[in-house]
Formats: sequence, structure tokens, C-alpha cells
Amino acid sequence: MNSYYSLPLKKRNGNTLCLQDYNKIIFLAYAYFLLEIFYHLLYNIVQRTYEIHQEGAMIMRQFCFCQKGSIIVFFALLLPTLLAFIGFAVDISYVYVQRSHMQNVADAATLAGAGKLGTSNAAAQTFAQTYIAKNSNANDTSQTVNYTFSTANNLKNIRVDITQDVPLFFWRYFGFDTMNVTVHANGSYSGGSKNIFDYTLISGSSNGILNLGPGGGNTYNGAIHSNYKLSQGGGTNTATGYITAVAATNAMWSTTSSSFTYDKTKATGGQSSIDISVANSGLSSLINKIKSQNTYSGNYIDGLDLSTFGEGIYVTGSFKPSYVKWDGSLDTTTIVIADGDIVFPGNNGKTMSSNNHLIFCSLNGNITFTYSGTFYGILYAPNGNINLYMGGSTFNGSIVGKTLDLGYGNTTINGKSFGIGSSTSGTSIKLTE
Repeated sequence: MNSYYSLPLKKRNGNTLCLQDYNKIIFLAYAYFLLEIFYHLLYNIVQRTYEIHQEGAMIMRQFCFCQKGSIIVFFALLLPTLLAFIGFAVDISYVYVQRSHMQNVADAATLAGAGKLGTSNAAAQTFAQTYIAKNSNANDTSQTVNYTFSTANNLKNIRVDITQDVPLFFWRYFGFDTMNVTVHANGSYSGGSKNIFDYTLISGSSNGILNLGPGGGNTYNGAIHSNYKLSQGGGTNTATGYITAVAATNAMWSTTSSSFTYDKTKATGGQSSIDISVANSGLSSLINKIKSQNTYSGNYIDGLDLSTFGEGIYVTGSFKPSYVKWDGSLDTTTIVIADGDIVFPGNNGKTMSSNNHLIFCSLNGNITFTYSGTFYGILYAPNGNINLYMGGSTFNGSIVGKTLDLGYGNTTINGKSFGIGSSTSGTSIKLTE
């Protein structure tokens, strides 16, 4: 929330005029205006004396005659200085307006980023960047933004620094084009539940490698995390978001491929392990609610009919429906919870709308998911493996499991949480400086 100027005026030849003592300039401006007031006061006194003694004061008359036209000369001499100070006032006013705008952008970005610190630093930076983009205007093209993360006193902190060369209008005629302005804001995060479903993919195993390249032709849009290492696999694959791992940056890839496209500046190792347990998923209350409303004892092998499940179903055994029956245009979010394995046999040509979300949660087993087309939902197996078979299809949602097998190639996975697991009970987010 603080801001400061740093050696502001930049000359066209690259030199910098130091204005750390710019208070002296303001003092000189005040001194000049006081001199003007004193001069006019003295002149008025003399003029008044002249009028009183006009009839008999030849000396005063001669004195006043000698002074005729002096104000014009004096004004002509001071006009450039006066214009310079007027220009200085206009430029400084504009700089202050732009600085206030920059501060508002920094504050908004910091608060947005702080809200994601419970997930990861990478997620916080990505979210902060979106708010900088939303709040920037056409004058912000020369901005430089830096992010700094720290932890102290059980608080996770983010600092956003924004630096910009603000253009000047009058002073450019004296060789100074811009004033360098820097603002910053600090935000903190404490408590609350981490929303693990903000990630496109999470592999929660401490020794399992997340392979991003099976089959080739895969595209991953969104944040990816492994509690161990990752593999770029074979074939042509693309990742557009942040990639993080617990292993050090120089050891986070078990295998690499020249056909794997990603932004190396967004791949960071040495990150904290992410707890993907139910207790940390934000789903605990929803799971308990479904258990109390609709529990099926044993293994479920009937059809999957969303129109009869309501909010969801809890199965004490495995969930292996023999067929799928649903109206894909339903505006519903349905959660299927099973203590054992979940095997989804395929959608048999059934389609989903973007308002229709399916959440499959295997508490202690594995998930095998087969689908053709466009899917909207979440696959969650905190203690098991998730097998994805969606060659040539699109998955919109989040896949979180102890280990992941992404199956066939040519699959596009777009990260979306749909507001699931986003409980922030007990969370404190605030600007600290």
C-alpha cells in the first residue's frame, strides 16, 4: 500500500536527474511566490505615496517616473521561471494521479494473490496477474511487475511491486521525458482450506512420477503439481500453465522430450507437498451430507441415472454402473462417492452441457474413467490411482489422485474447479503494508 519515487526524471540522452531533494524545488517555488507578493505590496505602497504627494512631491514624482515600465521588464524576466513551475505542478499532479491508479492495481492484485496462497505460490501469482490485466489501462504498457513470496509467523505473504515510467508533458521541453514511479503492496494469508481443485492435475504420491506424455498430442491448460517428479513422456504434448513439483527444479523431470512444449519460467521445483486428503479437500461437509441423504449399501452395478440421484449418492462398496442414463442438459452438479473403486464405462453417446457437472470421488479405491466427447467434472481419488481414457476428447475440470495414468493421447484437459472444494472457513486475507 506504500509507494515512492526513485530518481524520477529521465533525460533523452539516458542521464538521470536526481530529485531526491525535490523539496528544495518546492521551497524555491514558494520563495518565488512570496517574492512576487512582496514586490506587489511594495509597488502599491510606492504608488499610493505617489498619488498622495502628486502635487508637491517632485522627488517622488521623478522616482515614480523612473519606475514606469519596470513591471513589464520584471515580468518578462520571470515568465520562463513561472511557466516552468506551472509545468512542474501540472506534471507532478499527473504523476500523482497515475501513481494512485498503480497503487489500486497493486492492492487488487495482492489481495487476489493472497487468496490463493493456501494453494501454492504459483497459483497466487497466476491469479494476481489476472487482476493486474483486468485493472490496467492504456497507459500501463511500460509496467514492470515483480512478485515476492515469504512465510513468517504462520502467515504466507505476497508482495507485488509495480514500476512504470510515467510520461511528462511540460518538462519534456527541458529534456526530461518520464518520471519513474514504483508502488508496492503486501498481503498475507492464514488458515483456511486449500482448494486442491484449483489445479488441473495433482499427483499426490511422494514417490510416483506424473507422466504428462502418454500417447502424445495432449494439451494441459492450467496448473499442474506432483508431490514427487514429472515426466514429459513421448510424442507432442503441450502444457500452458504453471508446473510445480516437490523435487528440486534441476531434478523435477525424470525424463524430458524435445516435443514437449511448455514455459520453462513457469516450471518450479522445491515446492511444498500438497495434502490431497479428504480433510483438506473442502469436500468433507458435502460427503457427510450425501451420506445422510442417499446411501447405497454394497457394490452398485445398476445404471447411472442423474435424474434419480439428486445431489449425489454414497456407495459403501464399489461403484460400477452397467449403463449410463441421463439428460445431459440438466443444470445440476452431482457427486458420486464410493468407499471402493469407481469404474465409469463410457457415456454411450450421451452428452453434457457446461452447466451439468459430475464429481467422482473414490475414498479408498481407484477410478477408471472412459468418456468420448466433452466432459465437465472432477475425478478425485486421494488414496488410489486414476486411469483416464479419453482419446480425442476434452476434459473440463480437475483430476486429483495419489497417482495418475492419463491413458490415451490427443486429450485436452482444461482446469476448472466449478467452485467445488473452495471452502475458506477460518481464512484471513488482508493487506499488511
